[in-house]
Amino acid sequence: MIYNLYFHNDFDGIASTAILMNFLKAKGDKIAAFYPVQYPINFKAWEKISFKKPTIIVDFIYHPKAKIWFDHHPTAFIKDSWRKNFRAKKLLRWDCNYKSCGSLILDSLKKDFKFRPKKFLLELAKWSDKIDKFAFKNPRESISFKKPAMKLFLLLDNFSVSKKILGKIIKSLATKPLRETSKIKELKLLFKKIDKEIKKSWTFYRKNIKISNKVAFINETENNCLKIRPIFSYLSFKAPYSIIFNEKSKSFGLTVGKNPWKKINDSIHIGNFLRKNYGGGGHQNIGGVNFPTKTKALKAIKEIENFLNK
Repeated sequence: MIYNLYFHNDFDGIASTAILMNFLKAKGDKIAAFYPVQYPINFKAWEKISFKKPTIIVDFIYHPKAKIWFDHHPTAFIKDSWRKNFRAKKLLRWDCNYKSCGSLILDSLKKDFKFRPKKFLLELAKWSDKIDKFAFKNPRESISFKKPAMKLFLLLDNFSVSKKILGKIIKSLATKPLRETSKIKELKLLFKKIDKEIKKSWTFYRKNIKISNKVAFINETENNCLKIRPIFSYLSFKAPYSIIFNEKSKSFGLTVGKNPWKKINDSIHIGNFLRKNYGGGGHQNIGGVNFPTKTKALKAIKEIENFLNK
């Protein structure tokens, strides 16, 4: 069968796509086209979207038209009726217990199809866990920017990568180790640029992080260097919560999170809070949302900061 694949445009999204593609290719199936999707999502538009069929959706909101769907976000269902009528099958899986969608897909394929992934796919899923859940062993590992996976994460977080190059990255990850994918000509050029800019980013974050009671805040729209969340987390490790304000592709985004290295006794579910109030999404400890205007984003920042500081 020839599928059309829709994926969340971040590291876990492309890793998930690559893992699934490796499996499908072994079955003789093909991917006709890749379609990156991103938050925030217009719920009414998503409900009525005209997909290219047959459709695969990974690491993104559920849709009943999907023939194959995998996701690990608690905010995966935008309609109660979709959640009520959803029935898990071998290629329709939702499990919030997974750190990444990549790991969910890998385990599901191993269990349901006796899939035997090669070592480079296991490594890819491992990095998806670390990056998507921010599940690094310690603060030092989170700033290991020489690793190919971290460079790819920084690339996707800072640049609008064309569908053509995204497709090339995914196809490479589906067949080769991360270190080989990093040798793609277009990536090598972008990675060199990233290496040069990292020092500027350290300087920016050291000078501009602001702490308000329990919340660390950084306004990344005011800098002209790379936006690097791990540096921000590394330097603001004493604050229980964080808000990152950034601008990308003519929209204004917020990343809201709990400190991964600090025990916080609360019942706040970041992803659900952002979905309910702003149309965003995410997990228990981290989530994100985009706004069409800076004014709306700034208003939300104040509201979220007040909520977290209660």
